[in-house]
Amino acid sequence: MPRTMRVKSSTGVYHVMVRGNEKKNIFSDDEDREKFISILEQKNPNNNWRIYAFCLMDNHVHLLIDEMNEELSQIMKIINTSYAYYYNHKYERTGHLFQDRYKSEPVETDAYLLAATRYIHRNPLKAGVINDLKSYRWSSFNSYLNTNEEYSRIIDRNRILEMFSNHSIISAQNLFIEFMEQETNEAFLDCSDNIEINNTISPDYIENYISRKGIMLKDLKSRQNREIRDNLIKTIKQQSDFSIREIADLLKLSKSTVHNVCKEQ
Repeated sequence: MPRTMRVKSSTGVYHVMVRGNEKKNIFSDDEDREKFISILEQKNPNNNWRIYAFCLMDNHVHLLIDEMNEELSQIMKIINTSYAYYYNHKYERTGHLFQDRYKSEPVETDAYLLAATRYIHRNPLKAGVINDLKSYRWSSFNSYLNTNEEYSRIIDRNRILEMFSNHSIISAQNLFIEFMEQETNEAFLDCSDNIEINNTISPDYIENYISRKGIMLKDLKSRQNREIRDNLIKTIKQQSDFSIREIADLLKLSKSTVHNVCKEQ
């Protein structure tokens, strides 16, 4: 099956997930987890990209990355190659450590950035590994609270905390904790085979896409949202076998509008 085109983020921020080949663990002990986290710092000495959040689970990793001066594909190649080399050498193994390509979804709004940060930090809670966010050592949560200075060198927390308060760090941290502890049913990238944000076109995909842009489906008809509309039409056409009529029905647009956009490809 040919690889599908990734959805490009206009902000340069992405929620990324990588998981072990055949869903196998990619961390066998704490030394492995420490190594992966050290790679996040060591391979970015010039701060060519920013990491807003991370969470290491047994067989997958979540990252919230602002690519800044480096393409996401290059960032992930550096991180994954470095860790795979370490892991294969340590355990005298060969073959792929990670499954397929990393998954990614663009983060287009501040609201979505905060929600993705919460989702990433709540991963071990959702999995039943912990009962308290502060007790999990292998995420960036505690670096936001000044309780893990080591990870604070890796995480750029200012952007997130300033969304809660830019006057008082204590107030920002307290509001951050309150927000992170909220239980939600928001859908993001996860390690289930049933969620393929970039490879499956569905009404849920479309709803997620436009919500990240801060608009509603009806807003696609607005002239000011033409670029969003056209990019969405082109993505659906490239990643599916839908006809012009089917795309028009999905997006509640006229067939002529969809046809004209598809002609430009």
